[in-house]
Amino acid sequence: MVNRSHAMCRCGKRSIFGVPGGKAVCCPTCKDPDMVSLRHGMCRCGKYPSFGVPGGKAACCATCKDPGMVIRSHATCRCGKRSSFGIAGGKAVCCPTCKDPDMVNLRLAMCRCGKYPSFGVPGGKAVCCARWQGPGMVIRNHAKCRCGKIPLFGVPGGKAVCCPTCKDPDMVNLRLAMCRCGKYPSFGVPGGKAACCATCKDPGMVIRSHATCRCGKRSSFGIPGGKAVCCPTCKDPDMVYSLRLAMCRCGKVPSFGVQGGNPEGARLIFFNID
Repeated sequence: MVNRSHAMCRCGKRSIFGVPGGKAVCCPTCKDPDMVSLRHGMCRCGKYPSFGVPGGKAACCATCKDPGMVIRSHATCRCGKRSSFGIAGGKAVCCPTCKDPDMVNLRLAMCRCGKYPSFGVPGGKAVCCARWQGPGMVIRNHAKCRCGKIPLFGVPGGKAVCCPTCKDPDMVNLRLAMCRCGKYPSFGVPGGKAACCATCKDPGMVIRSHATCRCGKRSSFGIPGGKAVCCPTCKDPDMVYSLRLAMCRCGKVPSFGVQGGNPEGARLIFFNID
């Protein structure tokens, strides 16, 4: 028996596509190039709509949406954004910004401790965080290298398939945008991302791989316990020199430690060099 309540495609599936102004006669697989979806109202550009007026149906895509339209293809928060948080066992009613303290993420299965999961059994979904992962679990949030590590390298224009250890000589880093010369970038336009190395940087570029002062120079001063936000020239009188260096418990630079580990007593220290 076949479904007789809907028009069927020649392959037996429900028909959704047809010529504009006609009837639906084909499924998405069998449709001809000039056919459009007749079961769903489409945006004027031909894409699937996801935005519409509050309380109405989705009529426009994200590109063509009119001012005042909100996302209608998902449950929305009171602010108009997609809702993903709600009380346990209920529906998602709030976005991350508007959520109440007792709300949890209902769009993503969480680890039993409440954190985002990243580990699971091979071939399954991520169900545990790194701390609560069970025996035999592997990281499931990223494609894996053949050795099991997260891949960073691949051929230009392709996907990352290898870790730094297993990469082939012709592979490049695809997780980090590189300078045009192939080196790691550290300079970029103010407010932008690092795009060039020190040799290839354009005029007006500032260092972007480190926190920068308001003048554009690398910041090295800040309030005790905080982050470095100013250079030596722009620092305030109460700021101290922040140096992230692992020091011995006596205050000297360490040189001994266990094999493969960090020097004992490593900590963040602040120097007042005024």
